[in-house]
Amino acid sequence: MRSELETELARAMLSGEVAEGAKVVARWDAMDDKVAFRVQPPAEADRQPAQEAKEPETAAGE
Repeated sequence: MRSELETELARAMLSGEVAEGAKVVARWDAMDDKVAFRVQPPAEADRQPAQEAKEPETAAGE
């Protein structure tokens, strides 16, 4: 799971989906058998805590 998390987070960062200062909540989606992320942009991250999304914003293999 650690490797999966690192790989998917790196992809999200390199693609620009995760901006500097953003907060990221990661969870294991057992139904889809992959890591799911919820990204909170920097300005929004300063105003409220990150919350998990029902649907992953970044999916493995995409």
